[in-house]
Amino acid sequence: VSRERARGQYRGHEYLLAKIISEVPLDLAFAALHAAFLKKLCGPRLGLAPLARVLCLAALSSATLGLAVGAAFSAGAAGGAGAAAGGGQDAALAFGSLLMIVHMIT
Repeated sequence: VSRERARGQYRGHEYLLAKIISEVPLDLAFAALHAAFLKKLCGPRLGLAPLARVLCLAALSSATLGLAVGAAFSAGAAGGAGAAAGGGQDAALAFGSLLMIVHMIT
C-alpha cells in the first residue's frame, strides 16, 4: 500500500473506500452465518432476524473500530492526533489488539 500511495496511484480515502466496499459484504455474510448457526445450535429465544442484525452491527463496529485505530495511529506517526499515544504501526497494532480483545469479551 505504501508503494502505491508513494507513486500517487490513489489517495487514502480512495483506499479506505475500496477496502470498505470489498470487506463489508464478507463481514456481514459471516456474521449472518454465525447467527444462523448460533440460532440452530443454541436456540436462543431471540428470533433469527434480530440476532443476525445484532451480530452484523457488531461486525461493522469492529471493522470500523479497526480502521479508526489504524487511521489515528498512522496520523500520529505523521504528527497528527495519535502522536500523544506514541504513533506508528507498532503502537497501532498493540492498541488495536487490546481493543479487539475487549470488544470480543463484551
